[in-house]
Amino acid sequence: MSEAQEEAEYTGSEVFRQEAEGPTLGDADATQPPRKRARRNHKDGPATSGARTIAKLRGKGRRTVGMLSELLNMPLDVFFEVAAHLHPIDMLNLGRTSKSLRSLVLAKSSRSAWIASLSTVDGLPSCPANMSEPAPQLCGSANAKWVDYAIRLRLCKACYKANILKGSAILEEDNAEMLYLFPCETGSDYVKAQQLAFPPNRTPRNKYYAEHVITTLNRVLIVNRQDRDAAARLLKEILDDVTTTHIAAVMILLWIREQTVLKELSNRETMSDRKLRITERLQELGYAEDDFPEDQEAWDKLVDQPKPLTDRIWNNIRPKLEELLATEKKRRAQEAFEHRVNQRLDTLIQWYDEYMGDHFTDAERSLMPNHYDARKLPSLLSLAQADDGQGDMSREAFVALTEQMLADAAAYKTRAKRELADLLCARSSCRDLKDLPADDILQRYCAYFECDWACHAAVDGCTYLTYEQLHAHWREAHPDRPWLLHTVQGPVEEHQYTAVDVPELWPHSLPPIGRRALEAVGIALDTPRGVLDGWVREGRLFCACEHPGMPLPQDMSWAKLLFHLLRQVNDHSEREKEMKRLHGKHNQGYEVRPGHSLAAGDDCCIKFLPQGVDTAAASARTMVDDACRAQIEAKLATRPQQRAVAVCRICKGLTRKTRLQVRMQLRYIHLAERPEEIVWHLRCCHGKEFEKRDILFFNL
Repeated sequence: MSEAQEEAEYTGSEVFRQEAEGPTLGDADATQPPRKRARRNHKDGPATSGARTIAKLRGKGRRTVGMLSELLNMPLDVFFEVAAHLHPIDMLNLGRTSKSLRSLVLAKSSRSAWIASLSTVDGLPSCPANMSEPAPQLCGSANAKWVDYAIRLRLCKACYKANILKGSAILEEDNAEMLYLFPCETGSDYVKAQQLAFPPNRTPRNKYYAEHVITTLNRVLIVNRQDRDAAARLLKEILDDVTTTHIAAVMILLWIREQTVLKELSNRETMSDRKLRITERLQELGYAEDDFPEDQEAWDKLVDQPKPLTDRIWNNIRPKLEELLATEKKRRAQEAFEHRVNQRLDTLIQWYDEYMGDHFTDAERSLMPNHYDARKLPSLLSLAQADDGQGDMSREAFVALTEQMLADAAAYKTRAKRELADLLCARSSCRDLKDLPADDILQRYCAYFECDWACHAAVDGCTYLTYEQLHAHWREAHPDRPWLLHTVQGPVEEHQYTAVDVPELWPHSLPPIGRRALEAVGIALDTPRGVLDGWVREGRLFCACEHPGMPLPQDMSWAKLLFHLLRQVNDHSEREKEMKRLHGKHNQGYEVRPGHSLAAGDDCCIKFLPQGVDTAAASARTMVDDACRAQIEAKLATRPQQRAVAVCRICKGLTRKTRLQVRMQLRYIHLAERPEEIVWHLRCCHGKEFEKRDILFFNL
């Protein structure tokens, strides 16, 4: 190999290829950068030609400018002897300080210094013969962080996107098999790098240095036109060189992994020693190891550091550690105080329950605070916190504050009602009630609620609860939960949400359904809920649909009537929406009748009879004769599978056809097992009498 080829191979990149002539660097005219024009004010005269203006340093920073200038006058043999003891990174940094030092550090004459410098790093793989010790950096950016040891380039993000491309983006599919001749991106995983060292594993899916691929292929094509044998030898040389390059990359990645593991082990040892020394010094100051905070990030940041503890570091972290210890001491004292208070509150709650049982009826107790909210009553809390929560409490002290406790309970009941009323008034149909007292709001037609805490609370078979019923349920079922709220412990912190809501079947909710029903029959909206309950039980206010599942008037209530209306209106709405999705592509003989119209008039399903009128119509329910019942039972007996569900033929015909779409609408098209409800559905929803073909089966 000629000397010119050897030097080109050594320097590896035009960026680092420099001249290195002359025995020393003392020639200032050749090495110093051009002078800059000094800044001056308009009042200053013109700068004297040939005079070097020295800018005044600002601030009190360290004056490091020119500290390496003595190296410029150092003989080369002395310079190389000094450089041989530098770390390779220090060598690179030295070459970046000035053009003169860069010219010297990256010159071929400094090869021995580089070899000696690299030998100071234990276990570092030797530099391959086809690569220079100062690895080339194609990108001139100072932020070039991407590096690959097979492609042998260091690039910034922009240059990486422009130059490192997938093989399929560089070569056409016909030439893709040539990619095994080129090094591909290996990343930092040495296992992946080992796999890519085998040529068949380098595919168009991998990334390559595009310019190198194109240049090398053009070079091979030129040689191939002149001499096929020479081209074959060149391809073999290229393949051998690429294989060597990938193997060298694997060795480097293995060394990096080894150094990482060794560094981690060393850091652990250093951290353990640092923690031990900090513990010893704190013990000398009078602290015990039990006083140290546990699971506190600020403490761990100061103690668990992979840096040896020096006097300077100790003087810096000591005030911070003592501050954290003082904070931890206060926290533990507060925690102990709260524990003592909670123990006292446990005793007070027992006395509270006994007092409630002795002095109040069941109805009165149902509106009193549960255990959680009782612990927050100011009177009980002040007694528990007395004397710093220490010592025993007397029953006489509790009896003495019962009057104040009842006053606190009355304030709680006022707040509880207001919170529930505000929850109701947040609905658009109830916003006109927000200025009314909470007691008035909670007696209105719409004042019903549901407990959403997966407990399925119901009173007399109805899940729509009044304030009194909801509070009684909450007190018994959720004694250790704050009123209306449920707390969920997340992975990081606790979250609270309101566990009570106004009944709804989206997009329909109870308040607008109740309003429409009352307006349809001319009942005032401010009619108390208790009056509405009385009219329903008397049979004067009822739904005329004759649904067989509705209780008789004496077992009905306004809440049950609203439940029935909300369910039927929602089901009809869903059937209509599903039919519209078919865009008329269905049997035109099928129809969905509005069986529960809430518009005023003869078709309105809600009826309100004057006082003294016969109320037999309120008790009317759909009946089935024996012949029809036998037909329905015979049809249901033909169920093909045990899990098959009976569905309405017409409703299914008005539903989109895929199995998933039918499953999504199953709630609205399935038929109850009672013959009366099947006949009622066909009459009310489709205006027809029962036929055997009206029952179909859908396999779940």
